[in-house]
Amino acid sequence: MIPVPRTAHAILRFLALRRIVLGDLPSNPALLALLWVATSVINVIDAVMIRRDEYIPPSLALHYSGSLVLTALIAAWAIGRRTDAIRLAIAFMLVGLVVAVGWFTIALLTGDDSQAGELCRIGLGLWAGAAAITLLRRGWGQSRSHRGTMIALIFAATVGFITMEMPSFDSYLMPLSPQFREARNEIEDTAPVSPEILWPMQPELVEATAISLRPQDMEHPPVRVVAVAAGGSQQLFGREAKAALTLLRGRFGPRTPGALLSNARLDLTHVPLATNANFSTLLRQATMGTDLDGDLIVIYLAGHGSRDAALRTDLPDYQPLIPISARSLARSLDEAGIRRRIVIVSACYAGTWIKPLASPDTIVITAAAADRTSFGCDDRRQYTVFGEAFISGPLRGGASLQEAFEYLKKRVAAEEAKEGATPSLPQAYVGDRMREIWAAASSVAVDR
Repeated sequence: MIPVPRTAHAILRFLALRRIVLGDLPSNPALLALLWVATSVINVIDAVMIRRDEYIPPSLALHYSGSLVLTALIAAWAIGRRTDAIRLAIAFMLVGLVVAVGWFTIALLTGDDSQAGELCRIGLGLWAGAAAITLLRRGWGQSRSHRGTMIALIFAATVGFITMEMPSFDSYLMPLSPQFREARNEIEDTAPVSPEILWPMQPELVEATAISLRPQDMEHPPVRVVAVAAGGSQQLFGREAKAALTLLRGRFGPRTPGALLSNARLDLTHVPLATNANFSTLLRQATMGTDLDGDLIVIYLAGHGSRDAALRTDLPDYQPLIPISARSLARSLDEAGIRRRIVIVSACYAGTWIKPLASPDTIVITAAAADRTSFGCDDRRQYTVFGEAFISGPLRGGASLQEAFEYLKKRVAAEEAKEGATPSLPQAYVGDRMREIWAAASSVAVDR
């Protein structure tokens, strides 16, 4: 049993900086476990309610919170207080819990998670400064144990909780392939583009891209391919969108026109930004004055998805843009007069895109069911798990979309089973008038 009155009194004294002595705190594993779970639960609720597009599985939240316990164990060993390891872990977790509650409360009131983070960091700094002044005024530092405890407590306030938000150590280990080293060097050598340059150049980029999207061969109903990399804060989505564009253009013939809209850093000055306005304008300009009855457009979208059928759309500096959604995409296609469409969505919760886009003239392929996340959104990878299965699959050999989808379902399921991940369950919707295209093979093989 946890002695509630005594524990509560010790906690209040700890947080109020009154007679802070490590031995005042209880050494109770049950209390540590309770604080650990409470901190994790608050972070999961924060992710679901505030950052709606960033669902955190409970196991991952426990992992993040556990870094505080690890920090406490290391600190206990470093200051020679190994018998007080649980007390030190409780002290660290108390700070983490207070910050998590404050973070969530501010975010709930303001609706701004980034503002909550800034305010909580300010609070941590003030608390750490007050702790340092209080302890020094009381003569701490005279003994090794007091000095070590003071350092540990300040470390808990300023570093421990931040460690909880940092990626695991393996995220710092870059793959050794030349391709990834080259991409990393390009990113490091590329200076951010000034908004004064970036936004004025959009009309010119859109116009040039629209010209390239106009069909060159009028003997057959034209097929257009558009790839969209909505998430610019990760290079992964730009790589995947470009590879999918190359694959799909080759799949429908060497003269198939294509266009890329991307927010990835390496694409900023070369192609239009992936925004709703650019996409809509591009389609209108590319189809202006043409008969669209037999036209087909193939669209591949890559980014972080949300439960409301939208992709998080941001620039490399994490500046958020208006999300690209299934409804905005359908509206742009309808306004351009393009009736037949194939839409492939590589994102979490991509199954939510099916209902807003469904029609007899539409095919929708999604990386996940409406209530499932997809996997592989890591810049150390070349593509996402879904993207890898789609791009390297049988479409390259001329297989039908139906065959390619059956293959990628099995490939994705095998990858997820190997990682112990919850199945993403890729989905496909085929409109009644698109079944022939769904089952049709291609005589064109695409080179790798």
